[in-house]
Amino acid sequence: MGAFGVPYNNPVSATLSTNVWNNWVYYQLQQKKAHGSQGSAAGASAASSSAPAPSKGESQAAQKRARAAEASLQFHPTGTRLLTPKLVDAIGKTQAQKDQVSAIVAALFQEFDKQAMKLGKPNDLAFALSYFLAQNATVYRGKPDPKDEQFVQLRETIVFAMAQNQSFAKMTDRQKQEMHEMLVSYTGLVYLTYQDAKKRGDAENAKAMRELAGLNLKAITHIDPARINFTEQGFTIKPQ
Repeated sequence: MGAFGVPYNNPVSATLSTNVWNNWVYYQLQQKKAHGSQGSAAGASAASSSAPAPSKGESQAAQKRARAAEASLQFHPTGTRLLTPKLVDAIGKTQAQKDQVSAIVAALFQEFDKQAMKLGKPNDLAFALSYFLAQNATVYRGKPDPKDEQFVQLRETIVFAMAQNQSFAKMTDRQKQEMHEMLVSYTGLVYLTYQDAKKRGDAENAKAMRELAGLNLKAITHIDPARINFTEQGFTIKPQ
């Protein structure tokens, strides 16, 4: 169940299962190992290196997998919003409330789509996922908003990390759009409400939104949000 009472699409959310996120942790460890090896190389002899650099063929294979993963994370939209009606009905209790929620969600998507287009990432599930992860993590932690380049960098990391998993390639365009809308709307509504609460000095509501951000993260990643963080160094998942 999503933070706003709309169930996550089971076949879609299952794609972002614990196994996928284990791939992410493995990718992080590999990156740290690579950077550590590079940092110690200056003071070490060639004979002391026990981990050979990837061959040209291995590098090309990794790049090929990344390109395939990138293509599988993009979709052709239907031309209409698929989640908005359900979200409006779940949140709004009166017609006036429904109209207000509908207007907020429409404005939210308009702004997100404009920014995604500006950064060259329209209809891109990886970019929506980077927004979801980074923004929910910063709200949950009570940290400043990520910068545009951080969203893009995280998006590129997602592409490489998910290159080992073929689940996205099996999703239809409609399923990808549904997931895209869930990621953007659930994140945007929590973020806007959190910012409004902070502006008004409403500590109780701000705390509630931080908790909702944590629920968002856990619902999609199946990971305790206390293990998740987003800093200038990027998005991290603390190993158990």
